[in-house]
Order: sequence, then structure tokens, then C-alpha cells
Amino acid sequence: MNRRRLLLASLAGAIAMLVAAALAAPLAAGAQQAGKVRRIGLLWDSPTVFPDEIEAFRQGLRELGYVEGRNIVIEYRWAEAKPERMRQRSSQAPARAGS
Repeated sequence: MNRRRLLLASLAGAIAMLVAAALAAPLAAGAQQAGKVRRIGLLWDSPTVFPDEIEAFRQGLRELGYVEGRNIVIEYRWAEAKPERMRQRSSQAPARAGS
């Protein structure tokens, strides 16, 4: 695995873990409101890179009680092996969070 790909995979993994931790907090505290749909962004290199990890992320969300299309919406953003796209897509995420 080349260095850039390893860096992108590490970054994506870290982002996925942070998102999962943030989503787990309301469930652990019993604070999830019925009917409220959570929205998260998943920034990844490509859907074809590490597909097992993407599915593991979804499975982890399901284990926490989040079901895609029911109480969670996942917005996928793909960088397509271009570091500049990763930076661009990551800077767009906070802007979308307020909307």
C-alpha cells in the first residue's frame, strides 16, 4: 500500500470512529429523541477502496440502533484518490452541518 493511500485510509478511519463515537453518546445517555433523523457525512477515498470497512461502519451504527434511511442519513463524499478533493470535501462538511 503506498503512503498516500495509507494516509487516506487512516484519515477516513479516524473520521469514521469520531462520527460513530459522536452518534453513540446520545444512545448511551438515553437522549435520542423519537423520530429525530441524524445526518452524518462519510468522507472516504472511493466506494471501491476498503468496502469491508465501510460496511463495518454501517454495521457498527446498526448495533448502536441507527438504521440508514430510518433514523440516520449518511451522506457519502468520495475523494477518488485525489488529496485535494479530500481537503475540499472536508471543508464543505461543516458548512452543510448547519443546514
